[in-house]
Amino acid sequence: MENNGLFRFETLLKLRKQREDEAKRIVADRMNRIRALEERQEAIQQRITTEVNQVRDELQVYKLDTDQIRLGRHWITRMRQGLLQAEAEMRTQQAILAAERRKLAEATTERKILARLKEQRLEKALAEQRRREQADMDELNTLRFVHAGLEKERDRT
Repeated sequence: MENNGLFRFETLLKLRKQREDEAKRIVADRMNRIRALEERQEAIQQRITTEVNQVRDELQVYKLDTDQIRLGRHWITRMRQGLLQAEAEMRTQQAILAAERRKLAEATTERKILARLKEQRLEKALAEQRRREQADMDELNTLRFVHAGLEKERDRT
């Protein structure tokens, strides 16, 4: 009967662990998205650098007409806009990540509180059990002592 009271929060503890695991998965997913955005930014930056270098090289070797120069500049401008969009999305994802990390911290704290409560109740139950066992042993020793004393008196008479 006491064991039921001892672990009555076990289901709640399991739910809190599941909530914490889910929060961990969400944070990991968000971090993967941010990593993908960082890779996208690096790729765009590399393409911009490559395009700028290519236009410079062509200007030194060939004579480009104004249409080709405009087209190259337009392409570089579009890539820079893509880079700015990726940066904006990165800031948004990082803000969302911060909120999700707070939720993870809350879930972890709630789980730890219940785990600590479970440990305390277990320790209390074990201490109570040891106390009862000691009381039983004391009673047995007292009965043995009394029984031994009675047998000594019986032997004397």
